[in-house]
Amino acid sequence: MKRIDFSGKQFGKLTALRFSHNNGNTYWLFKCDCGNEKVIRVQHVKNKKIISCGCLPNPTTFKKCHKHNITHGESNTRLYEIYSHMKGRCYNKNHDAFRVWGGKGIIICKQWLDDFLVFKKWALENKYTDKKVIHRINPNFNYEPNNCIWVTPTEHISIHHMLKKVDPK
Repeated sequence: MKRIDFSGKQFGKLTALRFSHNNGNTYWLFKCDCGNEKVIRVQHVKNKKIISCGCLPNPTTFKKCHKHNITHGESNTRLYEIYSHMKGRCYNKNHDAFRVWGGKGIIICKQWLDDFLVFKKWALENKYTDKKVIHRINPNFNYEPNNCIWVTPTEHISIHHMLKKVDPK
């Protein structure tokens, strides 16, 4: 049976480094955002039972692990998930969609990249709801306030199809 390659995939605060072993369950070595490495069962990471090396419950290492989570405490919200996926598409070479975003030079403006709360403030001031997705008005420009709007998934698909008819690359 072919083993799935999780190398570079991000799960919560964990990034898969390499296959470790299989004893009926598959285990990989993961690196946490705080720098710790730990062998963890893949299924627990995929279903979000484990999202860090164990540093999150400890307030001292929690700060070291990810300062923004202390500030906003919203890492389990839909908006933060959108933000994280946006960052992955632009900066994680192992992300499934990197070639279409980051691979083409699309980045996130510095103020959003550096601070989730700045992104959140913009989102709430610009009609974000849990039923909308972020959309770049000009697909050749970056994720930044002047080039992004919130649309429904149906609107997003319609715009995408309309642009393909105009520029069928």
